[in-house]
Amino acid sequence: MHDINQDNLVKLIDRLNLYPIGLPDSSDIREFFSIFLSDEEIKLASVFPFKEVTAAELASRVCWPLDKTTKILETLADKGTVVDFKLKEGDQDCYWMLTPSVIGFVEFSLMKLREGTPFQRIAEILESYEDKHLWKDVFGSKTQLTRATIGYDVPVTSKVTPLNEVEDLIKKNAGGSAQTCFCRQKKALLNKNCKVAPHLETCFSLGGSAADFLVRRGYARKIDADEMITKIRELGKLGLIHVTDNVRDRPTFICNCCGCCCGLLRGTIEKKVKHSVSPTQYILDIDKKKCVGCSSCVNKCQIKAISLKNISNRIEGEGGGEGGGTVQVITAMVDKELCLGCGACTKFCKKSALSLVYRDKKPRIPKNEKTKFIRIAWEKEKFWKMAWAILKAKL
Repeated sequence: MHDINQDNLVKLIDRLNLYPIGLPDSSDIREFFSIFLSDEEIKLASVFPFKEVTAAELASRVCWPLDKTTKILETLADKGTVVDFKLKEGDQDCYWMLTPSVIGFVEFSLMKLREGTPFQRIAEILESYEDKHLWKDVFGSKTQLTRATIGYDVPVTSKVTPLNEVEDLIKKNAGGSAQTCFCRQKKALLNKNCKVAPHLETCFSLGGSAADFLVRRGYARKIDADEMITKIRELGKLGLIHVTDNVRDRPTFICNCCGCCCGLLRGTIEKKVKHSVSPTQYILDIDKKKCVGCSSCVNKCQIKAISLKNISNRIEGEGGGEGGGTVQVITAMVDKELCLGCGACTKFCKKSALSLVYRDKKPRIPKNEKTKFIRIAWEKEKFWKMAWAILKAKL
């Protein structure tokens, strides 16, 4: 643990809390920073404006020599607290930007383990922080950060054309990068290994600057579209839910999520947040005539949206007359308030009783990242504060 200037620490937390998905102050997050970052790293991170900036501009803000500023920026980038990039190809200047708290440096903090850092303690802190504080900020708006998608080989009714959206996204981006899952890594550090999948290479970035940054900084390896599709199909066979950005244009990642580890899905399971991940335009339909109540779908549903129920079936007498009665039948039932319409459960039904149908009311998907975060900020009453921070950065 480092000796930390508390004024700089509060300034950094306040800066990160300006993002639509913020970072509420608490003793847990202060302890996290005191372990994960040095005093100088905190000081430099705290002066970032609400836009991209050069090392020279930051050096001027913090009154340090350029070489010292650049050196500390490099250590911050290696920890995922800032990202470096070029605004356009061939640009001489390198620009830097403070990483959002979520999805950002909170996740990066455990995705790449390094010697000399007490990562088990960091995992304990972040688990406590998520449970007590962060979940309220992540799920504090009607518009959610991520959305579920439909993977390979999911049965639908004859009136619905399967989109196979996950693979379409991968092909459009020609692959990207494969990296360790933060959620499963955290659970592994807490000696609570995932019950469904390994933690290595179950999250993927889709092309673009994000994937380039992760590969350059040692968080991920480059992967082509064919290999990514193969891996995601394998993960789909385990019953994982494919989750991506809640945007229509250019989603940047695909996570493969389970109910025992994923912080987003646990929002529904543990915190009772309805649709902590935005659902697809479909919903599960169960053919009661085919269902035999085997419980395969119940066991595989990652958000516990399916259960078994006893229902009464009326049996008519011979010829439709008297002599009939009722029998108790066990069948699967879906909670439509929870179902994400991902179709992951359908792969495990041996009686072909499960399929997807259109929802009565389709979810509204923001056009792009900018639209999404403006909507979240507005719903959380953070819009004007964030807008003022952006305006000040441009003056």
